[in-house]
Amino acid sequence: MRETGTARLEEAVVAFRAALEECTRDRVPLQWAETQNNLGIALEALGTRQAETARLEEAVVAFRAALEEFTRARVPLQWAATQTALGTALETLGERESGTGRLNRPLLPIVRRSRNSRGLGCRSNGRRPRLLLAVRSGRSRYERAARLIWRRR
Repeated sequence: MRETGTARLEEAVVAFRAALEECTRDRVPLQWAETQNNLGIALEALGTRQAETARLEEAVVAFRAALEEFTRARVPLQWAATQTALGTALETLGERESGTGRLNRPLLPIVRRSRNSRGLGCRSNGRRPRLLLAVRSGRSRYERAARLIWRRR
């Protein structure tokens, strides 16, 4: 049974922030990025349970921080999963806000890049199809968020 409260999620946020003080980007960049991603997931879960958007905004910041180390070339599956999570958070923000100004700038270049990179290659090893699905999932969330923005213009 899924909990409806936020106490454990708040505890998770505190724990991930404490972990970030030990797992610094300089010392262990991929572990730092994983912790940023996990922080983003916890913040997004909190944000979906709360009326205000502050936690969702924090989640977006955490996901973008994780993507500084989770590059497509370096760790493609983590990159794709984090892009998907970022798209979900942006989509939720877009659904809640009436204006589009804050979301337009960071989202539209990503959608354009995403549309221009349809040939992601899924021929060789067994990991590629999963990567392609994750990227397509992330792309569709970005595109849905972009449609929300364009509808409000």
